[in-house]
Amino acid sequence: MQKYTLAKALADTKKIIEEQSAELSKSEPKGLFSPIKYTLDLGGKRLRPLLALLAYKACKPKGKPEEIKPVMKAVELFHNFSLIHDDLMDDAPIRRGKPTVYKKWGSAQAVLSGDAMLIEAYTALSEAEPGLIPMLLYTFNQMAQGVCIGQQLDMEFETRPIAEISTEDHAEMITYKTGVLLTGSVALGALVGGMDSPEELDLLTASASRFGAAFQIMDDYLDLFSEEDKFGKRRGGDILEGKRTWLLLDAYFKSPKEVEKTLAIEGDDEKIKAMTDLYRKLHTDEDAVRMVEDLTDNAIEVLDDLPFDTSLFAELYSSLLDRRS
Repeated sequence: MQKYTLAKALADTKKIIEEQSAELSKSEPKGLFSPIKYTLDLGGKRLRPLLALLAYKACKPKGKPEEIKPVMKAVELFHNFSLIHDDLMDDAPIRRGKPTVYKKWGSAQAVLSGDAMLIEAYTALSEAEPGLIPMLLYTFNQMAQGVCIGQQLDMEFETRPIAEISTEDHAEMITYKTGVLLTGSVALGALVGGMDSPEELDLLTASASRFGAAFQIMDDYLDLFSEEDKFGKRRGGDILEGKRTWLLLDAYFKSPKEVEKTLAIEGDDEKIKAMTDLYRKLHTDEDAVRMVEDLTDNAIEVLDDLPFDTSLFAELYSSLLDRRS
């Protein structure tokens, strides 16, 4: 039997999500479903369905992607639903290099199409093996609730003084906002793959949680230290939106007065440049990359305690560092 590779998993994931987009393109009314198809067609890393597939194949090496397809569609639809609403809440104009849904169709349409996309996620999940649906639904709902908690914490942080936010607070927010969707995707994939060991499931999701933290910090890093056309978002958007990122907290810990002075600068471009220069001066950019490396290494180390082949997870996690540009 030919070994299943990460390249093959990526190809299978891409095919399944493209099929889902094609199905939705036939739905009526067009005004409701066009923003959904638009969002799916923007691409992205397809990381959540990919993680579900990798977990499934790790637990059931001879399994076919068709069996895990309902979960893969569900987590990708849910993720993109959350992006439609997040962009509206954050007043973000660009997503993956294109206008966000609310910028293109308006706020009301973004809310309605986002809601419909959430319903489509549950519809996709209902296509799973009937005997698995109760456990899948419970896990999916826990994941969905966690994402909402993370978004709420993120919004509350924007209005809290930086000095009042601890590293523990920030780690909790990341765990919910980013990590819980990754760990949920892994758990769902493992359950469909037949995993029945709570201890093994805990290890697999713990690894994904550490990867989620690394992924979010890298995302924060790229917000400033990446070319906009490659990152797909407005450069410095986190600074302008008041996001309490790992980089901002790290810089504040090192030099609170300089951070406060820089954040008070008038003019978007001037503030972004000044904050970028300050991060470099304080070596916050370098420390962020080191933190990503440490978290990624730790995520891979956790995988070593599992009794089945997790090499594709390790390969995927290591590829995170290739996002630097």
